[in-house]
Amino acid sequence: MSLLLSIVLSFVSCEKIIDFFFEDPPVNDLPYEEVGLIYIDNDTDQVLRLELNYGDSDMDDVHIASGCEAGVLKIDGDMRIHCIVTSYVYNEANEKEYLSGSENLITGDYIKKYIESLAESSYLKIYNEDGELLCEWSKLDCDDTMKTPFDSSYYSYKMTNESEKRCLHVWRFTVTGDMLN
Repeated sequence: MSLLLSIVLSFVSCEKIIDFFFEDPPVNDLPYEEVGLIYIDNDTDQVLRLELNYGDSDMDDVHIASGCEAGVLKIDGDMRIHCIVTSYVYNEANEKEYLSGSENLITGDYIKKYIESLAESSYLKIYNEDGELLCEWSKLDCDDTMKTPFDSSYYSYKMTNESEKRCLHVWRFTVTGDMLN
């Protein structure tokens, strides 16, 4: 009888352990996420090819090194060049506690900090489909009188609360036909 009782108790214990590990966590225990995304948009009447030496090297469409095949930017298309995610939970004092490795605060002025953090040698070159250079900007030689991706004031910004636990911050630099002359 005691053997049967121990088998039943161990089965119940195992079941509770399995339920514990595979149960969805309560919503309050999930971390909050702030996601920052930076895009380059093509608002011209032609397909463009980009070459740049900044952004995130693990993004599929961005080619960092000079001489690499340039990223293709379709008409009315966009290309993501940077993504950052900040995760945090609220502690008992209702203060944000950032999870390891995500202490960057993402707010509307993140784009300014991001551009300022880029190396002076950063550049963006735009080519047509035939490989003809149409436009080139470099951080070092920024002209304050022209629209440039190295000036944060030329980015549009939109924040969206995707859910109670996720907020998106999106910045877009739009390339227009008049910039390619």
